[in-house]
Amino acid sequence: MIELHQEDCSNIAVSEKIKDAELNLVNVREDGDYTHIDAIILGDMFKENVISTLRKEKAFNINLKMKSRSEIWVSYDILTTAAWRNFSSLGCTVVPPLRVANGVEKWFVYTPDEISQRDIKRQLEMDNATHISRIRELTLKSFLKVIFNMDFLSDFIDTMEALTDLQVKTIKQAYVNGYYDYPRRCTLGDLAKINGISKNAMAKRLKSVEKKIFECLFGYI
Repeated sequence: MIELHQEDCSNIAVSEKIKDAELNLVNVREDGDYTHIDAIILGDMFKENVISTLRKEKAFNINLKMKSRSEIWVSYDILTTAAWRNFSSLGCTVVPPLRVANGVEKWFVYTPDEISQRDIKRQLEMDNATHISRIRELTLKSFLKVIFNMDFLSDFIDTMEALTDLQVKTIKQAYVNGYYDYPRRCTLGDLAKINGISKNAMAKRLKSVEKKIFECLFGYI
């Protein structure tokens, strides 16, 4: 997780100029020089105030729905910031949702193994428009807990991590080859042939991993 401040970011400006506003960016899609954002803004505010503030900060294509006095759903486009461009150049992936409050953004970023925290900090701060408050590494399990705060997701990750290499290979192979599509793009016999085993053996492999996944899933339904 990276906590940062971007001087060239409209989202930061909105969080600073609308009192006690918190932006939760649920979808961020970069398209060249522009970035499309779907967000939920929380705070005690007026619709007109949000629209005028976004416009002053050079946001455009603004679409807004007032859910309540303290919750507004909004989509808009902004100029792509230096931080987004730098992340792209590093081969990193930013994973929404992003939280913006009090002038600080919290980004969850998936980084290639060879990229260090020092490399990220140096690249992001290269143009002096971005300032890093903190970087800390999260495991996938910790990331899901922070994002969703759901026991199910934590248990599901435990279930997947407990699968053997053969079980992971089996379920992934079935999925990639279209065994779970409708209509199916491959049959149990096709999978058995790929693996050089009988249909019964293939069925046993699939059922063993499906049972573990379904046990986790239906334990929360």
